[in-house]
Amino acid sequence: MSTILSLAPQNVWKHFYSLTQVPRPSGYLKKVQEFLLNFGKSVGVESFQDEAGNIIYRKPALRGWKTVRK
Repeated sequence: MSTILSLAPQNVWKHFYSLTQVPRPSGYLKKVQEFLLNFGKSVGVESFQDEAGNIIYRKPALRGWKTVRK
């Protein structure tokens, strides 16, 4: 078992560990992009990939919170 799984907060590190298990040599991002899209969807967050290949997550603010714009 990896030492990383014993770090706190465990919920964060277990997901980070899962991400490190996805093979992603330089220039080959498809598998890690799919992993990130599936992860977002599995936790109920709007997840999509833009034209540049970035993975974007969107989650509405909690009720009572305002978006601050400058």
